[in-house]
Amino acid sequence: MTNTVWIRFGKGRRAAASAVLVALLGACGDQGPAESNRSLLVGLWGTDVVELVAIRAGAELRWRCSTVIVDNPIELNGDGTFTAAGRLQTSSKILGSLPKTSFRGQLLGEHVSLTLPEAVAGQSTTVELEAGISPSPLTVPECPL
Repeated sequence: MTNTVWIRFGKGRRAAASAVLVALLGACGDQGPAESNRSLLVGLWGTDVVELVAIRAGAELRWRCSTVIVDNPIELNGDGTFTAAGRLQTSSKILGSLPKTSFRGQLLGEHVSLTLPEAVAGQSTTVELEAGISPSPLTVPECPL
């Protein structure tokens, strides 16, 4: 069972938290009791240049010309913190497997505080993302091939 919570965004618009907040998994299939009580990060958060899209199966973090692909659900700790491991895709051609990387953050109401690793941002960088915000196509740089 997934709980859906409605929240209000900046200009009075509403969105289902299943696209914005945390989904709580109920018992389904052959999940054990420990798995059925997990809280997962699910939703869309961003700024004018960063976007985090998390679903129950994984996530994508986009920063300028880089994308971190997370193939597993992002589990929240009791205080809303999380760490996610993934593969780094850049606009450059890569031979072989994509390099591994990780990022960490914390869900704080309608905001996600995210620490990007050096491999993604050029230096360790903390950004504050807001629920329901996506980068404008005008602010996303053209990436070299």
